[in-house]
Amino acid sequence: MKTRKNHLLTAMLVLLAAVSGVLGWGRWQDDWVYRRGDCAYLRGRDLYANHNYDAALVEYQRVTRHSPFYATTQRSIGHNIYGRKWGQWEQGIPYLEEAYRVAPNDTKVLEDIGRAYVKIGRQQEGIEFLRKANTKIARSALDELSTDNG
Repeated sequence: MKTRKNHLLTAMLVLLAAVSGVLGWGRWQDDWVYRRGDCAYLRGRDLYANHNYDAALVEYQRVTRHSPFYATTQRSIGHNIYGRKWGQWEQGIPYLEEAYRVAPNDTKVLEDIGRAYVKIGRQQEGIEFLRKANTKIARSALDELSTDNG
């Protein structure tokens, strides 16, 4: 009788451990995906700094929406890689618009989408974003526009 109780108790403990392990796995897996995205951001930033823009783009695209670096990576892809480095401003716009969608009050996003819109001829929209950013960089871009038009 005592052996049967021990087996039953052991079975219950194993079942409890299995259930808690499964529940814990989900949280651990989410945390791992989150951190993997952060690592991708850091690798992408390093590759960009070393002028390896193709590889930086690949790493940046691995950053998930749940990462606190998601808007920054979208902005970096759109403005820094497609725009500044490759001169393909039109191709960068969707990334900048995504960054704006997830971080509409981020002044860096506002600066970059504003400058990109100006580059592709959407000047009025660009000016609105630059005014909303109201940073030193944004004001400088606005001053440059008024000098060019004046």
